[in-house]
Amino acid sequence: MRCVGYAWFVVAAVCMTGCLHESAVVSDSLMSRVEGDRLRLIVSGDYQMEQRNAPPVGPIDIDLSLRALVSIDLELRETACLAVEAMSSQPFFFNVAAEKRHELAMRLIAQFDSGRGDLCAYASRAIGSMAQEEGLLERRDLHSAVTQAQEWALSSEFESRRRAGALFIDVGNIVDERTRQQVAHCVLESLERYPIEAGDGDGARTANGMLRLALTTLEIEDRHLAEDLAVIFISDIESDEHWNFLYDPGAALGGLGSVFASLQGELRSAALRTMRDSIGDRELYFMPTSGMESPYQHHGHEALAYIARFLTIAEVESIARPALAARRRAEQAGEEESDILGLYERLEKSLATRRATLKRIPE
Repeated sequence: MRCVGYAWFVVAAVCMTGCLHESAVVSDSLMSRVEGDRLRLIVSGDYQMEQRNAPPVGPIDIDLSLRALVSIDLELRETACLAVEAMSSQPFFFNVAAEKRHELAMRLIAQFDSGRGDLCAYASRAIGSMAQEEGLLERRDLHSAVTQAQEWALSSEFESRRRAGALFIDVGNIVDERTRQQVAHCVLESLERYPIEAGDGDGARTANGMLRLALTTLEIEDRHLAEDLAVIFISDIESDEHWNFLYDPGAALGGLGSVFASLQGELRSAALRTMRDSIGDRELYFMPTSGMESPYQHHGHEALAYIARFLTIAEVESIARPALAARRRAEQAGEEESDILGLYERLEKSLATRRATLKRIPE
């Protein structure tokens, strides 16, 4: 009986200790309504903060976000993620101690396992926005985020696959070549596992488009992998099967340009031919600004300008001739001079620079 009584006492003591520890964590994470309102105001933007004469964002709001990210209130965690996303481009963020930024990143990444769709998405967006600011995320944080995104990419849930694609776009070219290759292989496996089929809804198509768009952002040096991606991009440009508001011929042309340097032989020729055939195509015009007028640019011309430094003199001339003809047609059609400059100037300068470089190289 004494043994039983002692065992009961030990169990009770352990349970009590656990409860006390849990209570301490919960008590640390409890936040006042004023603090929650402060985070929501940060999310609403600078204009609303100015209208309410609120203090500007600063390091104290990082501490506030850290506390909110362990709150028992999941909506408050979501707000904290959005607040971090809003603050990540602010100059003060770079003065926050590296360990505190690491702690913030880890608490954001911890939300990936919450099982709550919006919370996962907002945390992923916050990590992505931090990744866009050079030096905010450490390599270990990037590795953790990419590892989780790879799991999402292979999920049967299209929302998880869409989220993976978005995160790959944000962090893909910040990580090293080996990790970029892992990301590319993961995306290719996902696309093979979940192909677009007749009857698929917008969700599945959006996920597919986001993953394909992620592939276009990866600069891959491995020749065999670059060839696999080039084949996909050329096929997609020739077919409208996978087009949606995320992934279109312009994006695929950009992806083709990003892997062009690693291509050889007939595939290199096919890639160059595909990009050259886009010259002057009005369907590929775009404005680089959002919400305001600006001179047009051209997806195909931008891709060709990017690869100009890899071209032979014969390849340079094979692009320069149709580009000049397309420019003259645009001038004759009365297009705005600023648009013509936006459409052709960068391509012409890139070709001229490459031509001059090759002429200086002894044969």
